[in-house]
Amino acid sequence: MHDPAPSRRHPRHVSRALRTAALAAAVLTAVSGCLGGSGGEPKSDATPSPTEKADPPGGGPTGKGMPDIGGVRTAATANDTIQLATVPPAKGDSADIGVAHEPRLTIVFESSRRKGDDVVFTAEAEYHGEKGGYELHSNDFTAYLYKKDRAENAESWAAQLDTFPVRDDGMLASLDAAEPKQDFSFTVPEVRPLADGTGLDSFGYIEYETPEKLWGYDVKQQDPIPGRLCYQEGEGWHDLPLFPEVEVPCG
Repeated sequence: MHDPAPSRRHPRHVSRALRTAALAAAVLTAVSGCLGGSGGEPKSDATPSPTEKADPPGGGPTGKGMPDIGGVRTAATANDTIQLATVPPAKGDSADIGVAHEPRLTIVFESSRRKGDDVVFTAEAEYHGEKGGYELHSNDFTAYLYKKDRAENAESWAAQLDTFPVRDDGMLASLDAAEPKQDFSFTVPEVRPLADGTGLDSFGYIEYETPEKLWGYDVKQQDPIPGRLCYQEGEGWHDLPLFPEVEVPCG
C-alpha cells in the first residue's frame, strides 16, 4: 500500500521517500536501542549555504557505463550501508526468477555528528561500473525523525515523521571507473537532537533518494528503493542489526 507523502520544501524527494505505510505497526512494536560506535573525523564537509533553492537538481549517473536495466533496488545491505543495484530486463513476457541484483553504487556511513543545530554525516561512496561514473549531491539525502506530537492511531507511517532536507545542492563525490571510491560528508541543517533511551525518539532515518532515471531506465513505483538507514548521533556508526524488511531497516 502506498500513501501520499507529505508536502515538503523540495518536491523531488517526495515521490518515493515514504511510499510504504503498511509497516507502521512493525516499526512501533520492534523498537530497540541503537548503540554508538567509534570512528574518525570527517575527511570533507560539503555544508550547504543558507540560501534555499526552489528545487535544486540531484546527482546520478554520468556517461553510459551500464548495460540495459530492467529493475532497480536501493536498500540497506548492512547497518551502515546503502546499496543501489540493478537487474537486466526480463526475457519474454514475465520477469526472470532468481536473477541476482548487481551492485552499482555503495554508500557506507561512518558517523553522524551534531554541530550546533545541524547534523554532519560522513560516509564513503564506491562506484562499481567499468565505464561511466556517478555523482552524489548533498540534496540527494534527507533525514527523518518521528514527530513529538505524533498520533498513536496515525493512518500512515509518513504522517508520524518530520522531514529534514538538505536545502541546497552541493557536489559531494564524483566517481568513475578510474577513481571509484571517495570519502565525503554533508550537513543536514536544523535537526532537533535525539532523545536518550531506546524509544522511537532515540534514533532517526537518513535516506538516499534514487534518481528518477538511471542509465536510460525510468525508475518505477514497484522498484524497491527506500534507501534508508537508522542513525544515532556519534563519532561512529551504531552496530544495530538490520530488520528483514528493507523499508524499515532498524529501529
